[in-house]
This record gives sequence, C-alpha cells and structure tokens, in this order.
Amino acid sequence: PTTAALRALLMWWTGRAFGALVFAPFFLVWFGARGRALTSVRFIEKGFFGIGIIAINWLFFWSDIGQWHSVLPFLYITALPLLYAAVRFGPHGKMSALVLTAISGVIGTLAGYGPFTGESTLGSVLGVDIFFVLISTVFLVFSSVTEENYRWTTELSTHNVDLERALRKIRSVDQAKTDFLATLAHELRNPLAPIVSALDSLELVSTNATASAVTSIRTHITTITKLLDDLLDISRISRRKFALSKEHTNLCDAITRAVAVARPILQDRRHALS
Repeated sequence: PTTAALRALLMWWTGRAFGALVFAPFFLVWFGARGRALTSVRFIEKGFFGIGIIAINWLFFWSDIGQWHSVLPFLYITALPLLYAAVRFGPHGKMSALVLTAISGVIGTLAGYGPFTGESTLGSVLGVDIFFVLISTVFLVFSSVTEENYRWTTELSTHNVDLERALRKIRSVDQAKTDFLATLAHELRNPLAPIVSALDSLELVSTNATASAVTSIRTHITTITKLLDDLLDISRISRRKFALSKEHTNLCDAITRAVAVARPILQDRRHALS
C-alpha cells in the first residue's frame, strides 16, 4: 500500500508538471501572444515540418519499432524537431509542435505502443509523463532564449529603420539649407554690383577729405564679397565641387583690414588699440 500511495503521489505530481509545462504554455500562447507574419515560404516550411514531426512520432510512439526497448536511448531524437521549431517558428508553431508530440506519445502509450509500454497502465503513463516533463523543460528554456533573441533582433531592425529615416530627413534638411545659402549668396550679389559701380564713380571724384571714407567702404565691400564667396563655397562643398585655391597674403594688409572693421566698435566703447 505504501508503494502504491507513493506511486500515485508521483503520478499526480508528474501529471500536474506535465500539464503545466506542455498545455499551459500552449493555451497562454494561442490566447495571448501575437503570432508572426506567415509568408508563403514559411507556410510551405511548416507543412513539411508537420509531415516530418508526424512521421517521427509515428515511428517512436505508434509503430512496432517503438516497442523495442533498445530504441529508448534514441527516443530523444523526437526532441530534434522541437528544437528546429524553436529556432525557425514563432510561439504558436513551437507550442503546437510540443503539444502534438506530447499527445502522440501519451495516446500511443495508452494504446499499447512505444518504448514506455509496460505491464501496468499507471507505470506506462508515469514513464511517458516523466519523459515529456524533461523534454518540455529543455524545450521551453531553449524557446525562451530564441524568442528573446528574435525580439531583440526585431527591435534592432526597427531602430535601424528609424535611424535610416532620420538620416534621410537630416540629409534633406541639410540640402535645403545648402540650397538656401547658395540662393541667398546669389541674390545678395545683385544689389552689391551697383554699389561697387557707384563706389568706382565716387573714387574718381573723391577728395582728400573723402578718400579715407571711400577706402573704408571699399574694404567693407571686399569683405562682404568674400563672405558671399564663402556662402557659395558651402554649397559647392555639399555638391563636391569645391576647389581649394592657395595664395600668398600680406599679413600687414590683413591686420589693417581687421582693425578697420573693428574700429567703429572700439570707438563706440571708447577702447584704445595699440
């Protein structure tokens, strides 16, 4: 009686573990998780996989070969299709493969087939339950790892798409800015041309009293012209049409122009430059 009670208790706990590890994840997935997109290629793959897993289950759990106890070490071959499903398919396909294999094993054992068939039905069911508890434990751990890897891969792919979209937007904004600067530089040259012509005429009639002012105007116009050239250079850089020209510069002239530009500010703030 004690042995029978212990066996019954073991059978009860094994049955609960079998249901928790095989059927509970199946129902949770099918009624809660979102399935992956099914393409035509993946549909054909699942079809061949279903035929293969049915053939393996029949070989080990429903044929006379499965009744040979010598095939018991090879019984773990039934886990190979489950590992393949864990890698290739989504949660629905994984859990369906596990439930299909478990149901085939249990029903085949109850029908008197398979390596777990013994003298008593209780012992046969206990053996097949322990086997599938072990198989389902390894399968669920492996499935969780592959599913987590798939989730991170999907999120990474989504982030890459977002980054590419943002990069295209930045490039578009940068191109619009470059076009605006090129147009601005071109439009500013138009009113600058008559100013230069007027300055040339003014230099012809300038006196000693106005020579300094005319020179200052000429210096500022030259500076503005170079700034406009720099704006055009920005657009040329973006279009890869920029050519760097080197020339010798008189440092004294550069300092004189800089002082002339800064002199109004120095006078306004009553600073002395020495």
